[in-house]
Amino acid sequence: MNNFGNDGSSTLMFKNIIFFALAWCPCLGQKLVPNGSFEDISHCVDDEYGQIEVAKGWFQHSGSTDHFNRCNKKKNFVGIPSNYAGSQESVYGNGYAGLWKTGGYAHADT
Repeated sequence: MNNFGNDGSSTLMFKNIIFFALAWCPCLGQKLVPNGSFEDISHCVDDEYGQIEVAKGWFQHSGSTDHFNRCNKKKNFVGIPSNYAGSQESVYGNGYAGLWKTGGYAHADT
């Protein structure tokens, strides 16, 4: 006589198979930071600070939130790699953002 399934082992095995199948499936995550690379811009930044609105999906709430981009023609104020905050290459692409915080400047390239 076959007792398979009467002791609950088949149910446990089925649950384990489903769990591991779902854990290994390629899952699509949602993009929580829109335009995180600051590549999608409305126009090239002018040679002045505080132009985070140039990057689509971003806005300046308060303080100095700056958009740096390689397309800046003068390259001395908000260009890449050299700008008024120092020298910093972007992690990838042509843009990044920075903000002034207490004690110094911070670059962000998500």
